[in-house]
Amino acid sequence: RKIARLIETVANRLGHDAVVGVLPTEHPRPESAYVLKPLAGRGDNPLLRRGGTGRGNASRGGSKPALKSPRRSVAQPAIGPLPSDPLRRPLSLYQPPVPIEVSESKADGGVQEVRFATDSKNNASHGSPTRTYRVLRCWGPERIENRTPSVGREIRDYYRVEIEGGGWLWLFRQWRYGEAESWFLHGRFG
Repeated sequence: RKIARLIETVANRLGHDAVVGVLPTEHPRPESAYVLKPLAGRGDNPLLRRGGTGRGNASRGGSKPALKSPRRSVAQPAIGPLPSDPLRRPLSLYQPPVPIEVSESKADGGVQEVRFATDSKNNASHGSPTRTYRVLRCWGPERIENRTPSVGREIRDYYRVEIEGGGWLWLFRQWRYGEAESWFLHGRFG
């Protein structure tokens, strides 16, 4: 009853379509793993069109594909974040993910440096000057696979990295059959 009153109060102040809830979907891609549902109003808000539909032939994990196997850094623990870890994924994502350049260690394949365009507040930004960040620690990969008729088989290996200056980033390496691998910045923690 108190929550309903709070929703009504906020909706009266911000507009009925501005108050939304988050519902998980079955889609494995993080940017499509939810839909926004109006808690008050008709749902005409264009923000409600973000997220996924939960449709399509998607799978997580499974057998490893016949692609180059990711190598773990010697310095990182063998176990990645647990599903119960509240900080295993950032709360906000870059939409679309930002293309980046990554330098990997020749010895163990760990991520050593990350380069991407940043604005004056060090946020990822297209068309801004490129900055290089040294990686202090790296956890991963967390593999997410997706199969759709339009894209085919897509594989993403996600990494949480701590960069110099104390920032934490969520990166992924993407493979699609017939294409070269690409790296992207998908989110920033905190």
